[in-house]
Amino acid sequence: MKRFAPFIALFALAAAVVVVYVVALNNPADRVITTDKYREFKMAKRAGDTSKKPTEWFTLSRAYPYSNIPFEAYRWALDRAVAIRNATQSTDQGLWEPAGPSNVGGRITALAVHPDNPNTIYAGAALGGVLKSTDGGDTWEFVSDDVPSLSVGDLAIDPSDSNTIYFGTGEANSSGDSYAGTGMYKTTNGGDSWEFIGLPESRHIGRIDIDPNNTQRIFVAAMGTLFGTNHDRGVYRSTDGGEYWEQVHYLTDSTGCIDVVIHPTNSNIVYAAMWERVRNPVYRQVGGMTSGIWKSTNGGDDWFELTNGLPPDDPDNGRIGLAISPTQPDTIYAVYYDHPGNLMGVWRTTNGGDSWVSRLVYPEPSEFGGFGWYFGKIWVHPTNPDIAYIGDVEHWRSTDGGAHWTSILEEQHVDMHAQYQDPANPNYIVTGNDGGVYTSTNGGSSWV
Repeated sequence: MKRFAPFIALFALAAAVVVVYVVALNNPADRVITTDKYREFKMAKRAGDTSKKPTEWFTLSRAYPYSNIPFEAYRWALDRAVAIRNATQSTDQGLWEPAGPSNVGGRITALAVHPDNPNTIYAGAALGGVLKSTDGGDTWEFVSDDVPSLSVGDLAIDPSDSNTIYFGTGEANSSGDSYAGTGMYKTTNGGDSWEFIGLPESRHIGRIDIDPNNTQRIFVAAMGTLFGTNHDRGVYRSTDGGEYWEQVHYLTDSTGCIDVVIHPTNSNIVYAAMWERVRNPVYRQVGGMTSGIWKSTNGGDDWFELTNGLPPDDPDNGRIGLAISPTQPDTIYAVYYDHPGNLMGVWRTTNGGDSWVSRLVYPEPSEFGGFGWYFGKIWVHPTNPDIAYIGDVEHWRSTDGGAHWTSILEEQHVDMHAQYQDPANPNYIVTGNDGGVYTSTNGGSSWV
């Protein structure tokens, strides 16, 4: 392993700086978390109250006495951490080596695998930056030390140039410890260095999709602020490799885009999953009337909502995940969760979204995790449109077009967030979950 950056220590320092800076802000309007409410959460934590799962204690204790950590303070601390690293890395005192533990993984929110060399894996951690392996995951190195944000929303490799990778910061899973990002970054040398390319107020990136027919054209699903509302959310498009971004689909200041997929052969067709959610450390509304699936047939210039066969607009419609079949792109899967996070079902279209059919027969929705705002991912097999996967607490697979699902979790850690399946060798699967990165060489029968 190469030199480890001092980010664990620096982030602790940055957190302390945030507290000092937040108190310095001294804005009474931000002090909405009362001492009584803070004690209520503290006592509930001690009593084992799991009514809010996962617990919001993590964020609440760090934000107190405010409703959240002001983004300006957070960004300032991140910039200070990078400055400290740059000032010390060239000295003996600035060199850091890993001290363990080495047997525990962290939450992996995104994966990108080299299209021609599947042993080269990029893994994005919820708050650990981007890591790279060139030996199939045996060893890893940090490659995003120069990026202020360590929170990874999504990663995408340019289909025409595997050294060009896009990094969207800010985990979009909407838990209390889903830290905000600082925008979009790009490398053209396989992660050796990164440049900032925009969207600084997007805060949480749900998905990056690159047009396979014109890789200068990129779509980004931006969720916007987690603890509040803002207008910097929705679908963004770049036609020049990230130099300039245009907001091409926007609904409300509480509705972001959580997923976006491009038709693999007709890139004028784009689908977007919009998600309405507003929350703070003591309040979570993860559904709304504007949650739904939208489609563009002119490359993102105009959009219309898909409704035929899908759940009707409802205040409790929540997070939606999308997956399009690479070999039969008129076949698209959608997984729906509600407010407060229960699985609603799986829908499939075989005519490009003109009509949808509810598919889930087994198991019952109650068999799923119950906090779908933390997952909301669905994937389809690269060559067989009848095989699909859902990421939830378990790792679910269907071989009959989404009707029946069985768990293939096996030796993996729970809570699935990312998956890659090799089109040239579908038996090779890479997954990311709350316990790190796992691989299978037999189609998911066993995992390492």
